[in-house]
Amino acid sequence: MLRPEASTAPHGAMRSFITRRRGPGVASGVLLTAAAAVIVAGAMVLAVAWLAMRHSDALRHLDSSANEWGRRVATPTSDRVLHWVTDLADTVDTIIVGVVVAVVDMVRRPNRWAAPFLLAAALGVSALTNILKLIADRARPAIVEEAAALGPSFPSGHSATAAAFYAAAALVVARSMSWRWRRALGAAAVAVALAVASTRVMLGVHWFSDVVAGLAVGWAWFAACAILFGRGLLKMHAPEGINRRVTHWRLGR
Repeated sequence: MLRPEASTAPHGAMRSFITRRRGPGVASGVLLTAAAAVIVAGAMVLAVAWLAMRHSDALRHLDSSANEWGRRVATPTSDRVLHWVTDLADTVDTIIVGVVVAVVDMVRRPNRWAAPFLLAAALGVSALTNILKLIADRARPAIVEEAAALGPSFPSGHSATAAAFYAAAALVVARSMSWRWRRALGAAAVAVALAVASTRVMLGVHWFSDVVAGLAVGWAWFAACAILFGRGLLKMHAPEGINRRVTHWRLGR
């Protein structure tokens, strides 16, 4: 029969491990590492989608099949709903949501970096996707006549904007909330991005690979902005051990 102290030892060790990981320095290091991983993953997805777009017949078939299915099941009512959802990533809607989030944050927990963070997430990802569109110069699906007038197709700007902006908005809103609310807001931001991306394919204005690349670009850009603004907005900083090593290295130069 196990002694009580022996049976509770693993639980005590687990509690100690979790407590150490919740320290500000360690937590910041974990968040910065996760953000860097998202950037690397986003770049890899974009690169794979870019190469497959040009060289993969299987991806071309998948792109065409997704658009054809979307148009086949479309109805006037579904189109109205899809347009409403896709407008969540339009300039007007993002401005409205951004202003509301910034004002609420200013009243609730003022931080001078919140508004610049939201602006960087929205404007930066738009500029990045426009540059990538000009480089890729991919034609849009021909299912919808109006699509040709929207410019190059790859990657999807709406998908990238939804991914970056709503993740940034969720991060600003969730700063002073419990972990339960943070997870809920994060899940909601991901859901909005996926919903907007789906509408772009369903409406016939983007290929499936366009929206996958757009989501990758958007989340990678959000992660880059989180790193850039992390110290001022989220009080993220390198763990103390790293800080001491960097200080020692600088003094020893």
